[in-house]
Amino acid sequence: YATKDYRKETGYIGLRNQGATCYMNSLLQTLYHTTAFARAVLEIPTENDVPTTSVPLALQRLFFTLRFSQRAASTTELIRS
Repeated sequence: YATKDYRKETGYIGLRNQGATCYMNSLLQTLYHTTAFARAVLEIPTENDVPTTSVPLALQRLFFTLRFSQRAASTTELIRS
């Protein structure tokens, strides 16, 4: 699972289930594919945010991973923030 390149096969990657996070993951996937929302998230100024506590920064990083990674994305940073 961890080494399979789903983007190459399907054009998309998913989110890892961190343990009962499937409802949150489906919402995050929907928001990511809502272009206006994703664009708004990526435009939030986060350069002065603390990485361990910033929800906007964690969401930006997650959206970046969904766009460019070859493997399923983790929501751990978002959950912790």
